[in-house]
Amino acid sequence: MVAKAIEDQVKEKELFKENVSKTAREIADRQTEVLFKEIQKANAERSVREKDSKSSKVTPSVDEEEVVALVNKYRKGASSIRNLEKSSDTKGHVTEDEVVEVIMNLRKENVTGEVPVSKEEVELYNKEISVDEKVGHKRCNKKELSREAVSSDGTDEESESEKRL
Repeated sequence: MVAKAIEDQVKEKELFKENVSKTAREIADRQTEVLFKEIQKANAERSVREKDSKSSKVTPSVDEEEVVALVNKYRKGASSIRNLEKSSDTKGHVTEDEVVEVIMNLRKENVTGEVPVSKEEVELYNKEISVDEKVGHKRCNKKELSREAVSSDGTDEESESEKRL
């Protein structure tokens, strides 16, 4: 009976030890998880502060409607190449700077409507315009001359073809 009581006490102490160890491990695991979350949070805050301190620029105002329109426009046609080009810092997330850059580029395209053109194309365009202007000018003069005949005293007289009408 005494041996059984001692045996029961030893078993009880072992169970108690196991419970304490198990609880300690659970607490340590939870603390480790919480600690990792806190470290991640601190790292994220630090990286945001570093980015803010590095960029001393003023963020241009971007309408929410512009952002929504831009996202809807490119959501379906997003290419996998663009995703591969993203930096590892953002892990594929779109940053505010990227959104502002794209919107500013779209604004510039909408306002100017410019397309890259070579010097040769500009020279050819200017040459064609000058030729067209000359041709148009000549046509205009021919039409005027065909409708009216200028007399020697400088007064306008109707041509014979217009008198018939």
